[in-house]
Amino acid sequence: MAFNLKAYVEDAVTRRLLRMGPALRDRLLGVAPVEVKGLRLDRDVAALARLMERSGKKPLDEVARDQGIEAARAQLREGFRAAARLKLRNPPDVRELRVRGGAGMLPARLYKPKGLTTAGPMMVYFHGGGYVLGDLDSHDTLLRYVCARANIRVLAVDYRLAPENPYPAAAEDAVAAYQDIAARAPSLGADPGRIAIGGDSAGGGLAMIAAHEAPEELRPKVLWLVNPAVDMVNHYPSYDLYGEGFLLSSRTVAWFRDSYVADPARRAEPFASPINLPHLSRLPVTWISAGRFDPLSDQVFALADRLRAAGVESKVMLEPTLVHNYPNLLGYVPAAKAATDMACGFLSSALMGRAGGPRDPGLRKEPRLQVKGP
Repeated sequence: MAFNLKAYVEDAVTRRLLRMGPALRDRLLGVAPVEVKGLRLDRDVAALARLMERSGKKPLDEVARDQGIEAARAQLREGFRAAARLKLRNPPDVRELRVRGGAGMLPARLYKPKGLTTAGPMMVYFHGGGYVLGDLDSHDTLLRYVCARANIRVLAVDYRLAPENPYPAAAEDAVAAYQDIAARAPSLGADPGRIAIGGDSAGGGLAMIAAHEAPEELRPKVLWLVNPAVDMVNHYPSYDLYGEGFLLSSRTVAWFRDSYVADPARRAEPFASPINLPHLSRLPVTWISAGRFDPLSDQVFALADRLRAAGVESKVMLEPTLVHNYPNLLGYVPAAKAATDMACGFLSSALMGRAGGPRDPGLRKEPRLQVKGP
């Protein structure tokens, strides 16, 4: 990507302020404690939200309306790249490639742990962004970190975006891309028996769909979902409780939905609302990372109920002080980094076959694993 001086300066200022003593920083920024239903928002996240407010940055739906969709895409891209950036001791090797999508070839990016020469685990990853925003660059710093931390290959897929490519384009791309990648895993340095699928937000829903639709011989071993968007129909209490002031608003969620699936009559279809997929028992061991201060958080609990009923071995790692897609904040928020490290540990253990093998991620006693929220 071309160097962006404005984004560089904003990132430097943000990091300097967030690293100040929290008491002084909060006084300077006018940050007050934020509590909802007995849970208090992480102080660093609250400070970051206040910084964004004072900087005059508009919500992404407003940017798209006033400046065009490409301006909104650029804002999310620069914001995510900066917020997930950390200096890595052993940065991964990265190469560009192409994979088969639902209507042609798609750009993709393969991350390989430095010095790794043998076949091993790989995660296919679908980025978030409401089916409207996001690309290989928006999640580049996050996936470099996950690759290095979990010590696994990661292959990111750049699926088609709405509104240029409305529903079901993204879902069709996810299904086709995963099957293409899994079928040629050895040529990518991956062990076909140790493949995961991951994704955040909209990408989490796409990851579910790709896993569900995979033929038996290509089914993944592990599924990692980050605050997945899985239900376009029902209105959950979290839409109202956490719908404003927590980096992602309910209004922006509605804009994403309307941009991707314009016809309300189609929003209950499984490729639009993966919580309605007909054979959830096909899904592999599933780890769900969730921040509670998120309009989508109640969807996570509804999904957990469905997965349990279907007999899927699944865990929800609820982070009660964090927000939507917190892994993309790991460079700014220590609590987000710690929670992302936990998920990387799960991926590594589950895919390497440690802690009892593929059906036992070895985290059954983790005290923050919850499937019910306040």
